[in-house]
Amino acid sequence: MVTKSRSNITDNDLGKCICVSFPLHERELIEDLDQLANQEFISRSQYIRRMIRTAKQTSKSINR
Repeated sequence: MVTKSRSNITDNDLGKCICVSFPLHERELIEDLDQLANQEFISRSQYIRRMIRTAKQTSKSINR
């Protein structure tokens, strides 16, 4: 059996999971998220990251 060793890798290098909550009166946003992500053939997580990157880039261009 071959074992692979990792050097200089910490827990932070492996990613991080967060919980996103939706209030009861906005639960339909979860379905909206799923539909939007499915339209682009990506996961919820990928869609949220993409939206954050887009918002960040928009914010940078506005603040220039």
